[in-house]
Amino acid sequence: MNKKAFSLIELAIVIIIMAIIVGGFLNSGKTTLEKKRIEDTKTTLENIKQNMISYIAVTGNIPSTINGKEILEADTFGTKDLDSFGMPIYYDVGTQFVSSDDSNICKILTDINHTANFPQMTDESNTSKYSVVAVILSSGKNKVFDDINNDGNRTYYMKNNSYSENRDDLIEELTYYELINSICNFADFNHTR
Repeated sequence: MNKKAFSLIELAIVIIIMAIIVGGFLNSGKTTLEKKRIEDTKTTLENIKQNMISYIAVTGNIPSTINGKEILEADTFGTKDLDSFGMPIYYDVGTQFVSSDDSNICKILTDINHTANFPQMTDESNTSKYSVVAVILSSGKNKVFDDINNDGNRTYYMKNNSYSENRDDLIEELTYYELINSICNFADFNHTR
């Protein structure tokens, strides 16, 4: 008898090959979904920063945070309050902007001591630091703030630090110069100084 059929070994090999191919597609899909969540969260943080600039331009101040980062409430800046991983978004602001108003915000921006009572940004080695008006944070995929971002001393990793499994927080910074360039008319400001 000369039957043409597949042996059990041949069938097993085909099943193994199919499992490897399907597994590759599933892993690729998971990676793509993760990258989309990261990009969506970065976009949300950027939108919050832009809405924060608009809020400051209209009111002259920023809703306060008490001694460091606080959870962003959705109605604060008219944006969503959760990142794409389903976790709350936090923010931290310089204390000088909590009680300012729209008539003196530009003066405050140019006259302030840029180290006192402001969030600090640092590089990965914690050797280079600078102050910012505000920082907006997402805990990222692992849903836990990374070392420096979680120690309560108002120092955060810079936005451009490398992203990895161990350091996956997503950060947006609002610098003095971004805010000055967005809301202050330098021609008017130079005459009042």
